Amino acid sequence: MANYILAGSMQLGHEIFKVKDGKMKLDYNEKVARKLWDNYYIPYIKGYFTASGVFRTDDIKTGNIIGYVGSSSSATYFPKTVTNSNDETYSIKMETLPCPQFKDSKNYAIQQGAGMAVMKTTKTRQQAAVEFLKWLTDAKQNVQFSKETGYLPVKKEANKVEPLVDNNDNKDTQKVVEVSIDTVKENTMYSPKAFKQGTKARYYLQSMMSDKATEDRQVVETNLKNGQDLDQATASFTSDEYFEHWYQETKMQLQTYED
Repeated sequence: MANYILAGSMQLGHEIFKVKDGKMKLDYNEKVARKLWDNYYIPYIKGYFTASGVFRTDDIKTGNIIGYVGSSSSATYFPKTVTNSNDETYSIKMETLPCPQFKDSKNYAIQQGAGMAVMKTTKTRQQAAVEFLKWLTDAKQNVQFSKETGYLPVKKEANKVEPLVDNNDNKDTQKVVEVSIDTVKENTMYSPKAFKQGTKARYYLQSMMSDKATEDRQVVETNLKNGQDLDQATASFTSDEYFEHWYQETKMQLQTYED
């Protein structure tokens, strides 16, 4: 969810966390926030989206959803079968598509992944760790690692489709790698810069819309059970006033992370 808000804002012309010299200035545009809201919160409370498992691949396994936006590495966890609430199991196939973008927006995509660090220790151990990292990120080893995990290689020279899909038995991972390389080529890759309260700010982005959607969806479900139709059940959550209240509340909280 944090990536959805960060990438969506960039696509729509605003960087929420503008960081210079380690200091953050907030750019939380109301029109952009409304588009993000209408694209996620509204469909969620109406029952078109859901998120109940720890990961969206968990929701795929149970048949709660048929599609999700995820990282390239999530391909290795994509299930081969679905077991629904009636304990019926059936086979499924994965189709990989580019990450969605807003219409007429700028081409931005999130870049993030696993990282490694060398802890402070003896000079000999540190040098050994550096040599290992140099070996692991060398094109030959890194390409094989990417084939098995869905992570893209570190070096530009290794980010080519042919070596990454050659003799790859996992067709799902192969397709994800192909789409991911195209994503890198066709978009400006974005990673938010670090600032003092960056971890707290990202954690808040992660929950500020999704928690509200989950909470309000529960009320909608109760309304539906009580005999209301969908428009009636969601009426109190779809007004301009309701969005405005949420926007001002979240803006106030995000301002507390400014330097």
